[in-house]
Amino acid sequence: MLGNQFTAAFRRSLANAKREFHFMRLHRASARMAARLAPGDLKLNIACGPNVKPGWVNVDLLPAADLHLDLREPLPFPDNSASIIYSEHFFEHLEFPDEAERFLAESLRVLARGGVFSVGVPDTEWPLRAYVTGDDSYFRLARDEMKWHPAWCDTRLHQINFHFRQGQEHKYAYDYETLESVLKKAGFVSVTRREFDPSLDSESRKIGTLYAEGRKP
Repeated sequence: MLGNQFTAAFRRSLANAKREFHFMRLHRASARMAARLAPGDLKLNIACGPNVKPGWVNVDLLPAADLHLDLREPLPFPDNSASIIYSEHFFEHLEFPDEAERFLAESLRVLARGGVFSVGVPDTEWPLRAYVTGDDSYFRLARDEMKWHPAWCDTRLHQINFHFRQGQEHKYAYDYETLESVLKKAGFVSVTRREFDPSLDSESRKIGTLYAEGRKP
């Protein structure tokens, strides 16, 4: 009956509103829990997914997390309360500039002086360089070996589009030049590109991820 009365676009909007209402309820409950955390040397694992870190505060909207927070909203942690904020394959899911800049400002606020902001995002320089030079190794890897891209991505530009969008999930793409600039403009210092760190990063993300970090002055 619903399908006969409303357009597909309207049904999608209703489904999205229902999802957002669910996220809001989760966020409000976890924000109250976060306010009760002892301030001090917090280590925040942002958008952890299933990759929870022992001894960290693992934040996501998925069940495995300690706190279920909508990370588009202000972080419910005190000023200067965290020694490190870490995220892997999350930052590209924020709209730029509004959501991304708000998240960076909140991260800077929450970090203690000298605290580390460590971030991993899909490396966009790699597929663009491969497209321009005619190097097919990235495209074979992404679709056939690593299965990052679905089988319908049967042209290089299909794969570029999927890298940028991942359906409707990815909101912005980064190379190191852009990521460094964004972090510095947000107020982070000593911004550097770093290597994969097996003690911190997910083995499954080792290939194809651009890692960088900065510090709060």
